[in-house]
Amino acid sequence: MNEIVTWAKQWPEASILPIQLLEGQAYEKNKDRRNRFYERFGIEFDYADDDKRAGKSKPMRAAQLLNVNSWEENIDELDLHGYVTFLLTKCQSQGCEVGILQGQLASRRTYMDKVRAAPFRWALEQRFPQFMGMVVKLLLVGLLAYMVVTANRS
Repeated sequence: MNEIVTWAKQWPEASILPIQLLEGQAYEKNKDRRNRFYERFGIEFDYADDDKRAGKSKPMRAAQLLNVNSWEENIDELDLHGYVTFLLTKCQSQGCEVGILQGQLASRRTYMDKVRAAPFRWALEQRFPQFMGMVVKLLLVGLLAYMVVTANRS
């Protein structure tokens, strides 16, 4: 948009065609951002409602448009050597990440191969501790019930 404003200001007396803001474009997450975007360039609107959901820009000349250069705060210029160094560093760090991920994948493949080779054994190993805990509890309850029954007979 800044490039368009710069281009249009070559003809300072040119009339700017009206911009129509539609209510359907003004959902909660973007309405304020949309309106602020245009207003930063000096475009004023006659809004149709107090919520500023819809409206039409006021008549204006190209000379009234404002350039916005705040984007320059977010941009770092690098010389060619600096940029290549940045790219190499990024590639090296991603190469390390790829190596770690490949190791994790190999480990998981080995595990899955063991599971596929003996699925019943794997299932038993997964559930055996829970199963044994339940068996022990049942045995203890049975033993206690037996003791109570034999004690009542005496």
